Amino acid sequence: MPSTLPRIAQGLSIYDVIRTNIAADGRLHDEAMSLPDDPVRDDNAISWAPGALDGVMGAANNDDGRTQAKSAAKLIAKAARRPTKRVLDKLYVKLLEDGTPDYVDLLLEEVGNTRVAASALHDLGVWLATTAPDRLPVKIGTALIGITGLGPDAEVVATLGTHDEFTLFAAVAICNGSTSPERDLWQLAQSVDGWGRIQCVQRLRGTTDPEIKEWLLRDGYRNSVMYEYLAYTAATTGGLLDALRRTDIDRALLTSSGEIIDALIAGGPAEDIGDLADAPTVLGTYLDLVHHRAETLVDLRTVISIDRLVRGEDDAERTLELNWSAEQIAQLVSKSAAILDLPLWPDVITVGLESDDPSTFWLANNAAGRFDIDTFELLWARLQSDPLDGPWYDAWQRADSESRRESLVVLARATFTPASIVTGGPDTLGFGDEYRLHRELDWTLQELHAYPGLAPDLVKLGLQSPLTRNRNMSLNALKAWPVTVWPEGVEDVLCSLVISDAYESTQELAQEVLELMRTASHRR
Repeated sequence: MPSTLPRIAQGLSIYDVIRTNIAADGRLHDEAMSLPDDPVRDDNAISWAPGALDGVMGAANNDDGRTQAKSAAKLIAKAARRPTKRVLDKLYVKLLEDGTPDYVDLLLEEVGNTRVAASALHDLGVWLATTAPDRLPVKIGTALIGITGLGPDAEVVATLGTHDEFTLFAAVAICNGSTSPERDLWQLAQSVDGWGRIQCVQRLRGTTDPEIKEWLLRDGYRNSVMYEYLAYTAATTGGLLDALRRTDIDRALLTSSGEIIDALIAGGPAEDIGDLADAPTVLGTYLDLVHHRAETLVDLRTVISIDRLVRGEDDAERTLELNWSAEQIAQLVSKSAAILDLPLWPDVITVGLESDDPSTFWLANNAAGRFDIDTFELLWARLQSDPLDGPWYDAWQRADSESRRESLVVLARATFTPASIVTGGPDTLGFGDEYRLHRELDWTLQELHAYPGLAPDLVKLGLQSPLTRNRNMSLNALKAWPVTVWPEGVEDVLCSLVISDAYESTQELAQEVLELMRTASHRR
């Protein structure tokens, strides 16, 4: 319900912006929709995806956080008891000045000690959540609604939660104040794909609701950040092993099971295959199924991942740390090898390589090497078609002849020119779209270190780029090359970097490279 408290901050509220952009399916029309308080983009600053900063920062649990929480709780209590315009204005300014909501858990604890009427706190929370054009007061308001019971304002929380920037606070509010938290979290999780999906699913861990468990296995782990964040929850809470043992497992579930297993093997920021108690049994059961039903590139990718894991091809030490028995390892090696020996895979890969769908093509391209299928010509054709957004990295990985490398160099010279990479200043980090060309140049500069004397002009171009990554990669290439094949006139460029580069680390690297040149000169 709308707040009856006086409006303090001017401008369109975040709540109204989100509410008017929700589609009929309950999702935002634009998942990356801008908010009224979005800062002006800075290409030299890290740009956080909606909800990412809160997702990785965690909660404050220190003296400074406690001090902030007590101060804010005192003002919240005062505003709830006597919500005059002056007091509300003072509270709003305080919340903005605190700058981060990482002390919210401590704040809610302190607010609970104030003994303010829940209804008054609730009204204050609704006021903050629905009228503020700034995200921090909205987050605090959402949290206050949660600890006082959602009631008729459940819609406010659900609406705000459809934007990943606020899903964490909506999820916490649902956990604290909903009469059916699991179902409400599940519904909210289905309306977001990024950090919001991660926050919701993490709070569904341990659910016994059969519908939610099935959804976790079929779709809940999928998100636009990293499947690795939610794969373990899907496997354990969703009951992956029991699902694989079904006699009627369908193709969609077999595919999603493969994606979960692949993410568990990839590992990363959350629990992985090493934390799964029945992992060898899960993998063996999956391989038994796929042996008789293998048909897709997802099947192939998962089997290759299992095979590389149990053979220790990527990280032998990690394989040893799994502490699986020699018998379990041998069985998995045998099963994965038998599947990879099936005669269908070359045809499956060939069809995938002909696909216009980027994800299908990349799955096929990544699997091709396992079957000695040369994809350079296909990659080369894509590069020629769009060198500004083409597969430079993969093409270089398959450039196994001098003629292929020379072809890439010729295209790179035509694509990356002094005139085309002048965007930005010498301290540019290049996060904006207009720096895509510079970032594509990275892949070539990165590979040139392995080919002494190949394209010294491109190395020199990288040294003069406004992107610090380009400069550092060129410096690393020079370090790997004998001085005799360095580009002409490079000493002056190095001296300039040593004196005036915007980054101290690049200055130091340039000094190191310059010393190599001078040492070689003295020896001659």
